[in-house]
Amino acid sequence: MTTWPTGAGHPAHSPHLRVDLRVLLLAGPEGDSTTTGWEEALRRTGTPYDLRRPTPETPLTDADLVHAADVRHGRYQAVVAGTDTSTFWDSLPALAAYRRRFGVRLLAAYEFPRAVAGLAEPVGTDTEGLTARVTAAGRAAFGYLRGEFTIGAGGFGYLTRVEDPALFTTYVETAEGNPLLGVVERDGLEDLLVLLDHDQWMLHGLLLAPGLLAWVTRGCHLGLTRYSFACHIDDVFLANTLARDGEFPEDGSAPTVRMSPADVEAVLAWQERHGFVLDLAYNGTGAGDGDPLTEVLLHHRGAFRWINHTWSHRHLGLVADPGATGGLRWVDAALLTEEIVRNREWARAAGIDVSPHVLVTGAHSGLDNPNLPTALRAAGISVIAADASHPSPGPALGPATTVPRHPTNVYTHVSSWPEQLADYNRQYAGEGVTAGTPEEFLAAETAIVLRHVLGNDPSPTFAHQSNLTGDRLALALVERVLQGCARLLGDSTPLRSPSMDAVAEELRRRRRWNAALADGVVEAVLHGGVLHLRTGVHLEVPLTAPAGSEVLGPGGGHRFGEDYAGAVSGWQPVPAGELLRIGLPVGAAA
Repeated sequence: MTTWPTGAGHPAHSPHLRVDLRVLLLAGPEGDSTTTGWEEALRRTGTPYDLRRPTPETPLTDADLVHAADVRHGRYQAVVAGTDTSTFWDSLPALAAYRRRFGVRLLAAYEFPRAVAGLAEPVGTDTEGLTARVTAAGRAAFGYLRGEFTIGAGGFGYLTRVEDPALFTTYVETAEGNPLLGVVERDGLEDLLVLLDHDQWMLHGLLLAPGLLAWVTRGCHLGLTRYSFACHIDDVFLANTLARDGEFPEDGSAPTVRMSPADVEAVLAWQERHGFVLDLAYNGTGAGDGDPLTEVLLHHRGAFRWINHTWSHRHLGLVADPGATGGLRWVDAALLTEEIVRNREWARAAGIDVSPHVLVTGAHSGLDNPNLPTALRAAGISVIAADASHPSPGPALGPATTVPRHPTNVYTHVSSWPEQLADYNRQYAGEGVTAGTPEEFLAAETAIVLRHVLGNDPSPTFAHQSNLTGDRLALALVERVLQGCARLLGDSTPLRSPSMDAVAEELRRRRRWNAALADGVVEAVLHGGVLHLRTGVHLEVPLTAPAGSEVLGPGGGHRFGEDYAGAVSGWQPVPAGELLRIGLPVGAAA
């Protein structure tokens, strides 16, 4: 992905020019999906940007692009146009002069093909089902991808052909050779043109965004991307109730299902085949001496990651109490603490290695209980799960960082494909969404999970122990997600599976970073081929840079970051008020 400019003569290596690490996002009309998609892409990456909507009456001028105190100091390292650049016609002269002076690239995120770019008259088309292929020239920017992917539903684009290959270099093309993305170099300017729409809901938009950002920033920008996927299995050791035709009889006659030793052995074999480990959220009250399931899970306890799911899975919010005002009361702090600690101590006695600081409450209950923060402190909990499909309880509950978990449409109360498809179609029939086969269901659900993974979202997915019985629906879905990632992402871009502790730390870092950006205490400037970082508070700074970048110091440099997606990236500590210098390599591919 490295795209740092070749040669010390480039403006970015000039000792006389300085450029802030910041992106200028030129907005299309209100509600423009491509602009909104790029706002989301920059936000989720952690890349600072300014959104501007220039008009013929208020075009951009040099004063908008350089610092008033020093005309040799540019405000932006890159420009992203959220809609066709003709929209900003009156601003283009000032932009062109600025870009030539400071060596700034332009990403035209949704551009109409024109002859001036070396392209033929286009034909507008629905892009669903098109095969997109990264060309040899495009590998520099999109080498983190496997190389070929299919564009999903909901998009529109322009099919054209290259008439002047000396002017337009294709980076991504269709199977028939129609350019979808490509670079135009003319008059001392470099533009990357995207000829199809994309946003944060389209998988191809999520796939391409890191490479587009790397290209337009020449491989060096604040923020970073990691692809993560973990799957939690709740209610381990308990039984789940199965629905009858989507209903639960009031007489309690609905059957239940609980994992068997054969299910555990099947899961172990599946994990071995796929190199993926499930997280088991357990309830110790369901385990027991002489219980075959308990015996096999404890025998293989080292094959899984374990999470405290409370002792009994009881509801931890408001409960009925005839003697209380209104007939309801909150579960008290003592009982909350007991549910947490007793389950943790059972695991320790059973030889299970469980993080003492992590908690998933039963059905995510009790998060609104005012007694919960007291219980979390008493039990030493610093990470607590929430349901990402419900309103957020906030970034923290008392001492605990909140980690949202993504549910799926693999339901708790089913264990077979006929049950799953029947309930899914009952729920979504009114919206015109149905799945007649397991394949149709898996395709739809996999796309949803992949949006989280490719959207730089570290939050885990969760299912239930019932989904590891019968047809083992959870394994089918996780397998499809893993296959999708392997099909889309190249060898330089491994899929991570972080623990809850690791996810919580990532979310804390992101919150601190976003707060520092909002407070204006971050200074990041490119000057003479060196990135200068200074912060007003002690801070870990997310940074992506070309391979070979070094943290400079009086005793000599040392390597920055870790290899990922063809670049180096990581959270770089910067002491409050101190200047940190990172040297960027000269001579990488332009």
